[in-house]
Amino acid sequence: MTVSTRLYYNICMSCSPKFYNLIHNFNGRAMQMLFGKRFFALSVALILILMVAAPSAQTISPPFPEPVYVSCYTSSGLPAHLLVFFDLSDQGKLTQFLNNAYYDPSSPSFHDFLSASQFDAQYSAPAPVVNVVKSLVSSNKLTTITTAPMLIEASGTDIQVQSALTQLSTAPASIQKFIIGAECMPETIEPEFLSAQSSHVPFYAPADVRGPKTGPSPMSSETKGAFGTCTPELLSSGSKPFLEAWLPCGLQTIYDENPLLQQGVSGSGQTIALVDAYGDPDNSTGQLTAANNYVFDNIACPDLATFDGTFSLPSAGCRVIYPTGVPVLGPNNYLDAADWSPETAIDTQYSQVMAPHAHILEVTSSSDYDDLYASVEYVVNHQLAGIMSLSWGEYEDMYYCVNPAYGCSPPATAALMLGYDEIFQQAAAQGIGVFIATGDYGAYDPLLSANEVSASTSNNDPWVSGVGGTTLNATFTPSSVFRLEHAWSLGSDYYCLACGSAGGFSMLFKEPLGQKLIHISTQVSSIPEPALGITFHPQGMRGTPDLAALGDPSTGVLIVQDGSFSPYIWGGTSLSAPLTAGMIATVQSNTRFFAIGDLAPSLYLLYLQTNHGFYTYQTHFSLSDFTHGVPGAMFETAYGQNGPFHVTPGVWNPVDGLGQLNVYGFDRVISSVGYGS
Repeated sequence: MTVSTRLYYNICMSCSPKFYNLIHNFNGRAMQMLFGKRFFALSVALILILMVAAPSAQTISPPFPEPVYVSCYTSSGLPAHLLVFFDLSDQGKLTQFLNNAYYDPSSPSFHDFLSASQFDAQYSAPAPVVNVVKSLVSSNKLTTITTAPMLIEASGTDIQVQSALTQLSTAPASIQKFIIGAECMPETIEPEFLSAQSSHVPFYAPADVRGPKTGPSPMSSETKGAFGTCTPELLSSGSKPFLEAWLPCGLQTIYDENPLLQQGVSGSGQTIALVDAYGDPDNSTGQLTAANNYVFDNIACPDLATFDGTFSLPSAGCRVIYPTGVPVLGPNNYLDAADWSPETAIDTQYSQVMAPHAHILEVTSSSDYDDLYASVEYVVNHQLAGIMSLSWGEYEDMYYCVNPAYGCSPPATAALMLGYDEIFQQAAAQGIGVFIATGDYGAYDPLLSANEVSASTSNNDPWVSGVGGTTLNATFTPSSVFRLEHAWSLGSDYYCLACGSAGGFSMLFKEPLGQKLIHISTQVSSIPEPALGITFHPQGMRGTPDLAALGDPSTGVLIVQDGSFSPYIWGGTSLSAPLTAGMIATVQSNTRFFAIGDLAPSLYLLYLQTNHGFYTYQTHFSLSDFTHGVPGAMFETAYGQNGPFHVTPGVWNPVDGLGQLNVYGFDRVISSVGYGS
């Protein structure tokens, strides 16, 4: 048994939105593509590779012999949640199913996914273990919030939750061996208000990195007049670098989605779930203040409607759900709730930009602790969406750090990442694609040390698609487009020198089979980890991201917040993830008899199959090319770096992965190799 009394960290996580208050000029880039090799040839090759490869490329051998128990911060009768993670049954069988479903075209299971009930029946934690936890929940007068194949969450007071944790931690070994971990999560108090001797519960807050507050507002009359155009809006910023705002029509054009939209392919029949803490609380008249009793009113859908109306976008519907309860705001968490508002706005508004007729499901967690993961599991276990986007996480090394010199104390809580992984395994097994932002501070964890290299949760998971960030430039003329997309490089941003696309390698998860098949390069053989007191060797470990999209706020976007347009330009990989999720929702709506599921495996197989035909390499095209469609599954990242890692064009790299989706080209490639049949 491991009981945590760690110092708690206020993680202003790198995956949060960034915003600037000006606009800038852009340039562009394009490509071409060749189609070759038939799919059956790949099937034979994969069968041979699967026979000789490590038998369980996705299997994790956790170095955690005991469950971790995270105690309550307080014992004052304050509201709290209990979250317990179980080991799934028959992990070896599940690993084999996932590898067959995603990597073996000859298998009957290839992209033939399970229902939630089938997953539950085959892989749920052993009933006797689950029943013990249910009994503890009942005997301590807790109220069950949700029960899933790998977790139970319940609510009560911190006293009740701590009592249940204590009893569970002393349960027989026959029960303990099936427990990954259990934690107490406060519901109305944030870590900055807690003492230094508090437990470590993961905390996923958007960073509050603000651009300059002076200069012209993007909502000038000139900008409003340009809303009907597809070119980015440019405003001068005096002696400072220009900023530019990509408008919805421009994004649809530059990612080559218009050919599908013109055919009526626009995400119809798809649901995109966006999981956020606190949602988009209305603060237009100071509701989030003591004077107004911290009134919580989630206006994510009304803000989306205002956004849609401004840009003449259709709406296929928007709904908000609260799987872990409606947030209760007060003096200790209202600022965090306000910080999540733009995050939610970016998620809902820009996932729909790229899938105009998709249904938007805003999934609002009651706190920014691991309630977020319970909310993800609720969507998965109830099959509420086929595509999900998450723009939050925590630095992976924070789960390992026990060095007091860096503000850490024992024990490590890395075992919790195995609980998160089980959620994403279920999502993948059910054909749900999960897109997760990598973060915005390069390859580093600035909270521990300027030199501390770290990936982050949960884009580090083998069964999700990690999404990095780019700087997107283009020059439009009446007849031509020059398109250039390069990495959002660390140190290149005038307004935030510490910002840039995150990426790197997990210290826990092995590389997925797709990355093994294409022989990804780690670029470095070893990585010093000062706070952990180790040297990390990334060879054979899960690399992230898998792909990328626009993230640099200096080539960012406009959002509606509190019922009107924010006077800032927004970005971050919090934009990259929902943009990519929307693109795939549109493609999925054109492949009704084939579920893409987790996108990353398909990208790696297509890369392996199509060789040089995977990318479009040209940078100049005629404007009509974006009407008829540009061949090529992906746009290549031209150049860039995130600190220790750099972009190598045309191959996977730990800055922007394989590159950026060409929506039309990707749709055509999938159809050409038989994916959509």
